[in-house]
Amino acid sequence: MNEERNQIADAIIKAACYLGNGDAMSSMGAIEALGVVHKEGMQEIAEAHREGLESIADALNNISVSIDSLARAIEKKE
Repeated sequence: MNEERNQIADAIIKAACYLGNGDAMSSMGAIEALGVVHKEGMQEIAEAHREGLESIADALNNISVSIDSLARAIEKKE
């Protein structure tokens, strides 16, 4: 069992060597570069949702104003 664990550990260490920057055009390693791309992507998604949610909030506000106006008009008639 120890031999298998050692082989697994050796394989992980060997694979981890490939996570460095190697011949990349960046000083970051693969994990760091992935983190940057992930962060930028999440920011883009959040921005897109924020704009959509603002549009929904504006529409709901317009509906609320319209309902309030209708309620006042009905009260005046009664």
